[in-house]
Amino acid sequence: MKHPKTPPANPALVRARHALQLYSQEAFAAAYDDAARALGCRTSISVRQVRRWETASPPWPHPEARRVLEALFGCPVAMLGFVAPGTAPNGEPHDDCTRLFDEGPERLRRLMDLEADSLSIRSYEPQVVPGLLQSPNYALANAYMNKPTLTLTAAYERQRLRLERSQRLLSRDLPTSFIIPEVALQRPVGGLATMAEQLDHLLGIVTRYEHVRIQVLTTSAPIVESVPLYLLDMLPGRMVAWIEGRPGSVLMTSPNDTADLELIFDRLATVALDPAASLELVDRMRREACVAIETRL
Repeated sequence: MKHPKTPPANPALVRARHALQLYSQEAFAAAYDDAARALGCRTSISVRQVRRWETASPPWPHPEARRVLEALFGCPVAMLGFVAPGTAPNGEPHDDCTRLFDEGPERLRRLMDLEADSLSIRSYEPQVVPGLLQSPNYALANAYMNKPTLTLTAAYERQRLRLERSQRLLSRDLPTSFIIPEVALQRPVGGLATMAEQLDHLLGIVTRYEHVRIQVLTTSAPIVESVPLYLLDMLPGRMVAWIEGRPGSVLMTSPNDTADLELIFDRLATVALDPAASLELVDRMRREACVAIETRL
């Protein structure tokens, strides 16, 4: 008689490593060590440490380990099943909670409720054009890139929801600031034609909505951040952070956490191009993409 497989004690971390095709604890330890070396960190882990992290109550990683984990998985360690000292382990609401939302309707509803009550929004995406700025074809291609197993119906539904949410927010005259890495504008998601359309879409948004501010973080910038940031200034003068990752989305409300994330965003904004120079770069990249398309015809 076969016994049912015991679910992992820390499913968030196990799901995250499986998403990177790290199906064994040995492979996870090796990938961690590779990421640490790439960051210049003198830290490594054993399979025994991986086992401790995958228990029901994993120990809070030390600062250097947190940096490596966040670079490896592209999300805060709170999304990997770790609970910082002094926070609620079950995610039940209190003033300083950190809560994980899995993929599903609750995730989008919660985010839309926060956006409806926000006074301003600041967004940084390290790999792609932020969702609120995506063109229709780019949004569809990005949905497939994030989850290749999506059905056509599901992909179009994600595209529809993203475009409706974007239109609703951008038309509110809500102060909204975006930082987009240059590498995200160079990555031809959906192909060169889709990317040219996306670049033109960015220029159109800034022309139409004066309250939207876009800055490009060039490849020569001295600062880079691997974790996406979505900061919302709420009533009454309270900030929350919504962090997206493969395991789900984290809502961070602790003043200490949000202050740290705001500092990161402000530092990125300081070294990014100013809005005028950013739009000049976007326009130049759009023209170069159009020329490349014509050359291929």
